[in-house]
Amino acid sequence: MDNLTAVRNFFRQSLEERYDPDTLARLPEFRGLNPTVLEDLRQFVLQRLYPPPAERDALDHAFQVVMGMTANPAKTGRAALALSKILLFRGRYLPFLVQVAGLLITSYEALRTIETETARMLESSSGKPGEANRSSDRFTMARAAGRVDRTFFDRFIDGVSAIVASFSNLRGWEVALEVAAALEQAFQREPSIWSPDERKAATLARELLEDCVHLIRQLSPEQIQSAAHGIRKVETRWVEELSGSARGEAEGG
Repeated sequence: MDNLTAVRNFFRQSLEERYDPDTLARLPEFRGLNPTVLEDLRQFVLQRLYPPPAERDALDHAFQVVMGMTANPAKTGRAALALSKILLFRGRYLPFLVQVAGLLITSYEALRTIETETARMLESSSGKPGEANRSSDRFTMARAAGRVDRTFFDRFIDGVSAIVASFSNLRGWEVALEVAAALEQAFQREPSIWSPDERKAATLARELLEDCVHLIRQLSPEQIQSAAHGIRKVETRWVEELSGSARGEAEGG
């Protein structure tokens, strides 16, 4: 197994452990959520904020496409009419849409950097370029991740916390969904004009935004802020545990 795959498997397993329903239910930030809403929030984190690599790359590209079109409507050509109808009375939400897309893209980028840097640290400790020598050893993985520059983790944590905190702007997310849905419909009406890549990007963006809006409508403003703080706490504790593993290795060595 190559280092990057081993690292991604470790991160995925760790993610599912720290967002285990019973674990979350014990944290004060999530105690006010009923089990159904808590599970929706958990799935949003697992599948949208922290998706598996292939899905993350697809979502990243999707929002690159959507952000490029909405940031420069006049340059979209074929999409301009569809966008103009949506944005005519909702233009004030456009900066929010661009901001949210940017947060998602930045978070995915930070996560990729963390993975590749951890794989590099693992390689340096294993002595086998590109191959995980002890990939099944969680302690080895944790020590490697703990040696990664903390700023990369902080960038990811800041991004996902800001995304959840932005749930307080429900109308902004609803307009973002309307824009993505309008683009998707425009693409489907003329499949010969739009590339399969563009059509897939609009669909993926619409699906993610639908999940966001569905979740937001179940949360009160207080619960949104509490969830943002809770996610920050969960991720920060994990990073501190990783750093502790690296310090223990240094002190022991």
